[in-house]
Amino acid sequence: MVRRVFCQKCGMDGHHARECFKSLWCEICRKEMHNTARCVLPKQNKPSIPIVGMAADGLGFYSSHFSKPLSNKPKRGFIGLVKIVEGLISAEDLEKDFSFHFPWGRTWKATKCHSSFLMQFPSQERLDEMINFPELKMKLSGAKISISSWSSQAKPKSKLHSVWIVAENVPEELQNYQAICELGSTIGAVEEVDITSLNSKEIVRFKVHVKSVAMIPPIIEVGVKPFRMTSSSKSTILLMKGGMTSLLTWARGLLLIDKELVTSLLKNLLKNLKVVMMTLVWMLRENLP
Repeated sequence: MVRRVFCQKCGMDGHHARECFKSLWCEICRKEMHNTARCVLPKQNKPSIPIVGMAADGLGFYSSHFSKPLSNKPKRGFIGLVKIVEGLISAEDLEKDFSFHFPWGRTWKATKCHSSFLMQFPSQERLDEMINFPELKMKLSGAKISISSWSSQAKPKSKLHSVWIVAENVPEELQNYQAICELGSTIGAVEEVDITSLNSKEIVRFKVHVKSVAMIPPIIEVGVKPFRMTSSSKSTILLMKGGMTSLLTWARGLLLIDKELVTSLLKNLLKNLKVVMMTLVWMLRENLP
């Protein structure tokens, strides 16, 4: 009985893995480790996107933990958005007009997109050539159109604020990495936890992305079975200006002054005040008869 030769690398018959030189690419996990058919992710539990920032109204949003750059994703081609400026036209009529005006050795295909159409062009140069015309009048249908570039990539609505949070009165049961991430998720998406602060019994620091710094609540209630506890927080906003980082401590909506800075200012003030007083005493002595 002859055993079937099977490749453990690409999953094809007729050769062994050590003899396989086929390039592998998985469309699911975006890695060059195996083929799509051999990926184990579809067999695992499907992830659900968590909601963070629910400690205050207007602070919550959905935060994805599995977002990845799609640098290896194949391009969909050079797609242009055809807008109807004047007249009525169907997808079939638009395809006929393009075949009549632009016989570039291809079959035009128009896809309805709201009140416009999406059409794939043979190259970026051809698409840029069409975009340069403000309006184009189709001879067969008589409609006027305009063409612009189109991309399926979503544009960001706004940017999240990166804030270092100092949490006080954190229960000892929550002073670990996983629990601090849970605590930070009540106001935003946690990026980093100050590991050294976990050994402190007074404060815990973590970096979080939030929608609004002003909406961060000063007190957060958390549950540690079977009790309900509270934890107060204040945020340290990192402001970059001229390549230097200045720290502003924000708590309960009020701007607090750093203690070390106050101590330094008072020392300098007392030193200068002492010099002024000595100068006044000397002047008075000189002017006395």
